[in-house]
Amino acid sequence: MDNAKKRKLEAAGWKVGTAQNFLGMDDTEAALVAIRVSLAASIRARRKAAGLTQAEVAKMASTTQARVAKAENASQQGVSLDLAMRVLLSLGANAEKIAKALAA
Repeated sequence: MDNAKKRKLEAAGWKVGTAQNFLGMDDTEAALVAIRVSLAASIRARRKAAGLTQAEVAKMASTTQARVAKAENASQQGVSLDLAMRVLLSLGANAEKIAKALAA
């Protein structure tokens, strides 16, 4: 958000902060959320670039379509970071490409 918009909102009585502040997350929790979001975006982008459906990716990763969908949406319920990594590896990512996704 640019500073002019922030000042305008604050002048109108709004409190402007971060999602981390709003949700009361500590730095570790915020970092984990950022990792999940990065992995999810990478999964979705790789799947679409390969022209695959979620069901096809699920077969490749030995999981279900619902879990692939949750992984693509950075869900914390039913999707471990281990599963997100397995899906990415099934889509042809290697450690270097996963590291790039996390650094983005």
